[in-house]
Formats: sequence, C-alpha cells, structure tokens
Amino acid sequence: MTELASLAPVLATLVALLGLAVGSFLNAVKQHESGGNYQIYNQSGLSNASGAYQFIGSTWKGLGGSTASAAQASP
Repeated sequence: MTELASLAPVLATLVALLGLAVGSFLNAVKQHESGGNYQIYNQSGLSNASGAYQFIGSTWKGLGGSTASAAQASP
C-alpha cells in the first residue's frame, strides 16, 4: 500500500467532517496550488514542487510517480 493510499481514509474522514465531497476538496487544493495547471513548476525557486497538486520530487517518487516530476505526468 502506498503512503497516499494509506492516507485516503483519513482524507475522506476529514473532508466529510468539513461537509465537502472529496472531489470538491481536491479541486480546491488543485486550484489553490497551481490554478489547475498540471504542467506547472514551483515559481518561487524554493522547492522542486511541480504539477497540479505541487508534489515535491521526493514525495512524487515515494508515492510511485511514473515520470521524473508530477508536471510531466498526464492528468
């Protein structure tokens, strides 16, 4: 089980407590982090975060990312 999969029940519970649907929550995160741009790289230069959800490179790889960065993955 990946780290992300093990966090799924926790995320679902948190989102439910907030009265949101999981899809709505993830969409809000995506819009906040990248404006919905799947190919974006962190603009501050302070990290190597990339993709719609701004995964740090080591997190992306640790969760089984199949590309060099989240920004290179297909949506």
